[in-house]
Amino acid sequence: MSSNTINLSEGIEKFNLVFTDRDEAVTIEFNPSDTDILMRIEKSRENIEKALAEIPKDETDSAKAVMLAGNIIRQEIDYIFGSKISDKVFMYCSPLALNASGITFAERFLAAVTPHIQSRINDANRASAERIAKHTAKYTKK
Repeated sequence: MSSNTINLSEGIEKFNLVFTDRDEAVTIEFNPSDTDILMRIEKSRENIEKALAEIPKDETDSAKAVMLAGNIIRQEIDYIFGSKISDKVFMYCSPLALNASGITFAERFLAAVTPHIQSRINDANRASAERIAKHTAKYTKK
């Protein structure tokens, strides 16, 4: 390794997204120390809702609108994770596929992964706070 090389880990973690109907899994990566991911999730939810609302209720141009909405959803999911994961997430199922309750697959995906991401971010924040407290304890008055 050259002396001009610097290695730096972002702390990327992986989790498996299991498609239970198929008993198959794909690996999704994210950075639990990237607290901005929660803001990106919220912003993307708003953008996805807007894209869904713009699909016309009549048949005129609905195929084109559905395709555009699906593309927007894919872009938003990629934006959240900072990488092209939409191909993995929507490998078997369109982001607009509805379940019996009328909830899109994209919405179900976000509802499934957000608590896990939130939990990992909380763990990372707690570990950081403990590390800071340990190093600053000698400077605080007792």
